Amino acid sequence: MIEKSAAISVSTDAFIEFLELAVAHCDTAVYMISAEGEFLYVNNAVCMHTGYTREELLTMGVPDLDPWYDSTEWPHHWKEIMEGGTQVFESRHKRKDGTTIPVQIKAMPIEIGGDKCMCSFSLDISVLAYTKSMLKEIKDQFDVLFQASNDWIFIIDDKGMILRATQKACDSLGLDEVDVLGHKISEFMAQESQEHFTSMFPAILKDDDAMCNIKFCHRDGTILTLDCYPRVIVDEFDIITSVMIMQRH
Repeated sequence: MIEKSAAISVSTDAFIEFLELAVAHCDTAVYMISAEGEFLYVNNAVCMHTGYTREELLTMGVPDLDPWYDSTEWPHHWKEIMEGGTQVFESRHKRKDGTTIPVQIKAMPIEIGGDKCMCSFSLDISVLAYTKSMLKEIKDQFDVLFQASNDWIFIIDDKGMILRATQKACDSLGLDEVDVLGHKISEFMAQESQEHFTSMFPAILKDDDAMCNIKFCHRDGTILTLDCYPRVIVDEFDIITSVMIMQRH
Protein backbone atom coordinates (compact mmCIF):
# COMPACT_ATOMS: atom_id res chain seq x y z
CA MET A 1 0.00 0.00 0.00
CA ILE A 2 1.46 3.39 -1.02
CA GLU A 3 1.57 6.01 1.73
CA LYS A 4 0.12 9.47 0.99
CA SER A 5 3.52 11.07 1.43
CA ALA A 6 5.16 8.80 -1.10
CA ALA A 7 6.04 10.38 -4.45
CA ILE A 8 5.43 8.50 -7.67
CA SER A 9 7.90 9.27 -10.43
CA VAL A 10 6.27 9.43 -13.86
CA SER A 11 8.09 10.42 -17.02
CA THR A 12 6.73 13.31 -19.07
CA ASP A 13 5.93 11.04 -22.01
CA ALA A 14 4.07 8.58 -19.77
CA PHE A 15 2.11 11.42 -18.16
CA ILE A 16 1.13 12.84 -21.56
CA GLU A 17 0.09 9.36 -22.69
CA PHE A 18 -2.05 9.00 -19.57
CA LEU A 19 -3.75 12.37 -20.16
CA GLU A 20 -4.44 11.53 -23.80
CA LEU A 21 -5.98 8.20 -22.77
CA ALA A 22 -8.08 9.81 -20.01
CA VAL A 23 -9.41 12.57 -22.28
CA ALA A 24 -10.03 10.22 -25.18
CA HIS A 25 -12.19 7.85 -23.14
CA CYS A 26 -13.97 10.17 -20.68
CA ASP A 27 -17.77 10.43 -20.98
CA THR A 28 -17.72 14.21 -21.48
CA ALA A 29 -17.41 15.42 -25.07
CA VAL A 30 -14.13 17.33 -25.41
CA TYR A 31 -13.26 19.63 -28.30
CA MET A 32 -10.20 21.70 -29.14
CA ILE A 33 -11.27 24.61 -31.36
CA SER A 34 -9.26 27.07 -33.43
CA ALA A 35 -9.80 30.82 -33.71
CA GLU A 36 -11.69 30.14 -36.94
CA GLY A 37 -14.08 27.75 -35.18
CA GLU A 38 -12.54 24.60 -36.67
CA PHE A 39 -12.22 21.37 -34.67
CA LEU A 40 -8.57 20.57 -34.02
CA TYR A 41 -9.28 17.65 -31.69
CA VAL A 42 -12.34 15.66 -30.59
CA ASN A 43 -12.52 12.71 -28.20
CA ASN A 44 -14.56 9.51 -28.48
CA ALA A 45 -17.54 11.02 -26.64
CA VAL A 46 -17.96 13.65 -29.36
CA CYS A 47 -18.28 10.90 -31.96
CA MET A 48 -20.84 9.04 -29.83
CA HIS A 49 -22.91 12.17 -29.12
CA THR A 50 -22.94 13.50 -32.68
CA GLY A 51 -22.92 10.32 -34.80
CA TYR A 52 -19.95 11.54 -36.86
CA THR A 53 -16.63 9.76 -37.16
CA ARG A 54 -13.49 11.46 -35.89
CA GLU A 55 -12.26 11.84 -39.45
CA GLU A 56 -15.48 13.65 -40.39
CA LEU A 57 -15.41 15.89 -37.34
CA LEU A 58 -11.83 17.01 -37.98
CA THR A 59 -12.99 18.45 -41.32
CA MET A 60 -15.81 20.31 -39.57
CA GLY A 61 -16.22 23.17 -37.13
CA VAL A 62 -18.64 24.92 -34.77
CA PRO A 63 -21.04 26.00 -37.57
CA ASP A 64 -21.60 22.34 -38.53
CA LEU A 65 -22.83 21.35 -35.06
CA ASP A 66 -24.38 24.53 -33.66
CA PRO A 67 -27.70 25.40 -35.38
CA TRP A 68 -27.62 28.78 -33.58
CA TYR A 69 -24.15 29.65 -34.89
CA ASP A 70 -23.80 33.27 -36.02
CA SER A 71 -20.63 34.01 -37.97
CA THR A 72 -20.86 37.70 -37.01
CA GLU A 73 -20.93 36.80 -33.31
CA TRP A 74 -18.14 34.20 -33.33
CA PRO A 75 -15.20 36.71 -33.18
CA HIS A 76 -16.86 38.40 -30.19
CA HIS A 77 -17.45 35.04 -28.50
CA TRP A 78 -13.85 33.99 -29.14
CA LYS A 79 -12.52 37.25 -27.70
CA GLU A 80 -14.68 36.91 -24.59
CA ILE A 81 -13.29 33.43 -23.88
CA MET A 82 -9.68 34.38 -24.63
CA GLU A 83 -9.77 37.51 -22.46
CA GLY A 84 -12.38 36.65 -19.86
CA GLY A 85 -11.58 33.02 -19.18
CA THR A 86 -13.95 30.11 -18.59
CA GLN A 87 -17.61 30.47 -19.53
CA VAL A 88 -20.50 28.05 -19.00
CA PHE A 89 -23.62 28.29 -21.15
CA GLU A 90 -26.31 26.19 -22.81
CA SER A 91 -26.76 25.60 -26.53
CA ARG A 92 -27.82 22.88 -28.94
CA HIS A 93 -25.84 20.48 -31.12
CA LYS A 94 -27.03 19.08 -34.43
CA ARG A 95 -26.31 15.38 -34.86
CA LYS A 96 -25.49 13.66 -38.15
CA ASP A 97 -29.04 12.29 -38.41
CA GLY A 98 -30.44 15.82 -38.25
CA THR A 99 -31.76 15.66 -34.69
CA THR A 100 -30.64 18.22 -32.13
CA ILE A 101 -29.73 17.75 -28.48
CA PRO A 102 -29.55 20.38 -25.72
CA VAL A 103 -26.04 20.71 -24.30
CA GLN A 104 -24.26 22.52 -21.53
CA ILE A 105 -20.90 23.84 -22.67
CA LYS A 106 -17.91 24.84 -20.59
CA ALA A 107 -15.40 26.72 -22.73
CA MET A 108 -11.95 27.90 -21.65
CA PRO A 109 -8.83 29.32 -23.31
CA ILE A 110 -5.67 27.24 -23.61
CA GLU A 111 -2.34 27.76 -25.35
CA ILE A 112 -0.46 24.99 -27.12
CA GLY A 113 2.91 25.64 -28.72
CA GLY A 114 2.26 29.37 -28.61
CA ASP A 115 -1.09 29.04 -30.42
CA LYS A 116 -4.29 30.06 -28.64
CA CYS A 117 -7.12 27.55 -28.75
CA MET A 118 -10.44 27.02 -27.08
CA CYS A 119 -11.05 23.87 -25.06
CA SER A 120 -14.74 23.02 -24.89
CA PHE A 121 -16.43 20.44 -22.68
CA SER A 122 -19.96 19.51 -23.75
CA LEU A 123 -22.58 17.63 -21.72
CA ASP A 124 -25.78 16.20 -23.17
CA ILE A 125 -28.52 17.62 -20.92
CA SER A 126 -31.47 16.03 -22.73
CA VAL A 127 -32.69 14.34 -19.54
CA LEU A 128 -32.31 17.56 -17.55
CA ALA A 129 -34.13 19.57 -20.23
CA TYR A 130 -36.94 16.99 -20.32
CA THR A 131 -37.19 17.07 -16.53
CA LYS A 132 -37.38 20.87 -16.53
CA SER A 133 -40.09 20.74 -19.19
CA MET A 134 -42.10 18.20 -17.21
CA LEU A 135 -41.73 20.20 -14.00
CA LYS A 136 -42.94 23.34 -15.78
CA GLU A 137 -45.93 21.43 -17.14
CA ILE A 138 -46.74 20.09 -13.68
CA LYS A 139 -46.37 23.59 -12.19
CA ASP A 140 -48.66 25.07 -14.84
CA GLN A 141 -51.25 22.39 -14.15
CA PHE A 142 -50.96 22.97 -10.41
CA ASP A 143 -51.43 26.74 -10.91
CA VAL A 144 -54.65 26.15 -12.85
CA LEU A 145 -56.03 23.69 -10.29
CA PHE A 146 -54.88 25.84 -7.37
CA GLN A 147 -56.66 28.96 -8.56
CA ALA A 148 -59.75 26.98 -9.61
CA SER A 149 -60.11 25.50 -6.12
CA ASN A 150 -63.25 26.40 -4.21
CA ASP A 151 -61.35 26.09 -0.91
CA TRP A 152 -59.49 28.58 1.21
CA ILE A 153 -55.86 27.59 0.65
CA PHE A 154 -52.81 29.53 1.76
CA ILE A 155 -49.24 28.44 1.16
CA ILE A 156 -47.00 30.05 3.75
CA ASP A 157 -43.35 29.77 4.70
CA ASP A 158 -41.98 28.69 8.07
CA LYS A 159 -42.30 32.28 9.31
CA GLY A 160 -46.02 32.41 8.52
CA MET A 161 -45.57 34.65 5.45
CA ILE A 162 -48.10 34.07 2.65
CA LEU A 163 -46.50 32.82 -0.59
CA ARG A 164 -49.66 31.83 -2.49
CA ALA A 165 -53.39 32.16 -1.92
CA THR A 166 -56.38 30.82 -3.85
CA GLN A 167 -58.82 33.24 -5.42
CA LYS A 168 -61.50 31.82 -3.10
CA ALA A 169 -59.48 32.80 -0.03
CA CYS A 170 -58.83 36.30 -1.34
CA ASP A 171 -62.46 36.86 -2.40
CA SER A 172 -63.73 35.62 0.97
CA LEU A 173 -61.60 38.24 2.70
CA GLY A 174 -62.68 40.94 0.28
CA LEU A 175 -59.10 41.32 -0.93
CA ASP A 176 -57.01 40.81 -4.06
CA GLU A 177 -54.03 38.43 -4.16
CA VAL A 178 -51.63 41.39 -4.20
CA ASP A 179 -53.11 42.49 -0.84
CA VAL A 180 -52.15 39.26 0.93
CA LEU A 181 -48.91 38.07 -0.66
CA GLY A 182 -45.88 38.90 1.46
CA HIS A 183 -48.00 39.45 4.57
CA LYS A 184 -48.17 37.19 7.59
CA ILE A 185 -51.32 35.09 7.60
CA SER A 186 -51.96 36.16 11.20
CA GLU A 187 -52.54 39.75 9.98
CA PHE A 188 -55.90 38.64 8.55
CA MET A 189 -57.08 36.90 11.73
CA ALA A 190 -59.19 38.15 14.62
CA GLN A 191 -57.19 39.12 17.71
CA GLU A 192 -57.84 35.92 19.68
CA SER A 193 -56.95 33.76 16.67
CA GLN A 194 -53.75 35.71 16.08
CA GLU A 195 -52.54 34.83 19.57
CA HIS A 196 -53.76 31.24 19.33
CA PHE A 197 -52.21 30.64 15.89
CA THR A 198 -48.90 32.28 16.85
CA SER A 199 -48.61 30.13 19.97
CA MET A 200 -49.38 26.87 18.18
CA PHE A 201 -47.49 27.55 14.93
CA PRO A 202 -44.26 25.86 16.16
CA ALA A 203 -46.33 22.72 16.86
CA ILE A 204 -47.86 22.92 13.36
CA LEU A 205 -44.36 22.86 11.87
CA LYS A 206 -43.70 19.59 13.70
CA ASP A 207 -47.08 17.92 13.20
CA ASP A 208 -48.95 18.39 9.93
CA ASP A 209 -51.99 16.59 11.33
CA ALA A 210 -52.71 19.40 13.79
CA MET A 211 -56.18 20.91 13.25
CA CYS A 212 -57.23 24.27 14.65
CA ASN A 213 -60.19 26.65 14.55
CA ILE A 214 -59.34 30.07 13.10
CA LYS A 215 -61.35 33.29 12.95
CA PHE A 216 -60.57 35.51 9.97
CA CYS A 217 -61.58 39.13 9.48
CA HIS A 218 -63.26 40.19 6.25
CA ARG A 219 -62.29 43.59 4.88
CA ASP A 220 -65.60 44.96 6.14
CA GLY A 221 -65.02 43.64 9.66
CA THR A 222 -67.14 40.51 9.38
CA ILE A 223 -65.72 37.55 11.33
CA LEU A 224 -65.39 34.28 9.39
CA THR A 225 -64.81 31.12 11.44
CA LEU A 226 -63.01 28.31 9.64
CA ASP A 227 -61.44 24.95 10.42
CA CYS A 228 -57.76 24.90 9.53
CA TYR A 229 -55.96 21.76 8.30
CA PRO A 230 -52.23 22.45 7.98
CA ARG A 231 -49.98 20.33 5.79
CA VAL A 232 -46.23 20.75 6.12
CA ILE A 233 -44.22 20.65 2.87
CA VAL A 234 -40.56 19.63 3.04
CA ASP A 235 -37.80 19.29 0.47
CA GLU A 236 -35.67 16.22 -0.20
CA PHE A 237 -33.51 17.06 2.82
CA ASP A 238 -36.55 17.24 5.14
CA ILE A 239 -36.14 20.99 5.43
CA ILE A 240 -39.45 22.86 5.70
CA THR A 241 -40.00 25.00 2.62
CA SER A 242 -43.65 25.93 3.14
CA VAL A 243 -46.79 25.06 5.06
CA MET A 244 -50.06 24.66 3.22
CA ILE A 245 -53.04 25.80 5.30
CA MET A 246 -56.36 24.53 3.96
CA GLN A 247 -59.58 25.87 5.42
CA ARG A 248 -63.15 24.78 4.84
CA HIS A 249 -66.39 25.94 6.42
